[in-house]
Amino acid sequence: MHRSVLSLLALGSAFFALGTWLQGCGSDPWTIVCGPGAPCPDGANCFEGGCFPPCKTDVDCYDSEFCFEGFCYPDGAQVDAGKTSDAGDAGDAGKSSAICGEPCTPIPDEWSAMQAVWVGPIESAPFYGYFHDERGTLPRFIGRADLVADPAECDVCSCGESTGKCTELPSSIEVRAAICGQAGSSLPFDGPENWDGSCTNVNAIPAGQKCPAGSSTLCAQSVAVAPLGAPVDESCTPFTESLAVAKAYLSGPRWKTAAIGYDVPGCDERASCMPSIDLPSGFRSCIYRQGEHECPATWNGDRRVVYEVTADKPGFIDERDCSPCACGAPVGSACTAQFRVFEDTQCSKLISDTPIASLGEQCSNVLPPGKAIGSKEISSLAYLPGLCEPLGGKPIGAVKPDPDQAVTFCCPAQDA
Repeated sequence: MHRSVLSLLALGSAFFALGTWLQGCGSDPWTIVCGPGAPCPDGANCFEGGCFPPCKTDVDCYDSEFCFEGFCYPDGAQVDAGKTSDAGDAGDAGKSSAICGEPCTPIPDEWSAMQAVWVGPIESAPFYGYFHDERGTLPRFIGRADLVADPAECDVCSCGESTGKCTELPSSIEVRAAICGQAGSSLPFDGPENWDGSCTNVNAIPAGQKCPAGSSTLCAQSVAVAPLGAPVDESCTPFTESLAVAKAYLSGPRWKTAAIGYDVPGCDERASCMPSIDLPSGFRSCIYRQGEHECPATWNGDRRVVYEVTADKPGFIDERDCSPCACGAPVGSACTAQFRVFEDTQCSKLISDTPIASLGEQCSNVLPPGKAIGSKEISSLAYLPGLCEPLGGKPIGAVKPDPDQAVTFCCPAQDA
């Protein structure tokens, strides 16, 4: 590939940070519309409306081109030596053929002139070297409009089993003069104040005691235990299916509209007015101002707000993120323990060994009825984990144009 193409590729690498500014140029960087008023850059030859680079042999050209009389041509092209250019010979390439003249439209205060502006779909944007002279090929202004961005793509949040503590023993224990599920009188069988569940004979009931006193009904027919206290200090640990909630996106922000502005070689910039300039199709002479503004009179034919793209500012602010993972309240957790009743006062002659929980009252029948209820103990107090609903991990925020990069372009009516 010859030096001009290499120079162009090097130039593209140096300004790659400007974003996707070569979109729409195609795979062949020399596919440039050219003609009168729009010469080719870098000494290329304009042939049938397209720019082709100089060459020495066919090796310097693309596979679909051949070298003839010092320039590349598309395969099958009919060329005559000395009549190969539609816009002058190679020695004229890069020279301005713009015509500047009257009228010279006044430029309002606080506004500036942009001699040649192209605004349109980004895939149709013209080659950046459209206007070329000894000062170079880079445009004076690169802007974008009509921002499109996908929402954040977030990892899935999950929650582990809940954790918690169990500290409260049953609020009451009763010995009832009826089997479980039936009504009857009762006697308290609570433990001592600040009971820790260890063996105790407080409120013991002797064998054969009647309830109420003087009746024939035996007191000790069942033992009912109120629920354990509910779990305390419960929580679930949130986590994601990867190491962290990721700020990852389906694709990066992209613009639908491009705005490219040039100074036209041969047309000196004027502070007070904009001269009439002979421009290629699609280009217009406009005024511009930083920020968003209404257009002044005589320049209100077309108003566009675009966002300038520079090496360190992409023209947008990316505030996309994922809401942090969290967990709802535990569901299905409980406190459990073992409740034992003994006939003697030393917790050695077992009557019943019943699991109890914080989920509800537990009752066990005394067989045979009327036994002595001498002592009791509660052991193995434990926390039964529950599950928490995962929360968070949802896309939040958006991509928005950077207001500090906003630029208003105002152009006269098309027939002005």
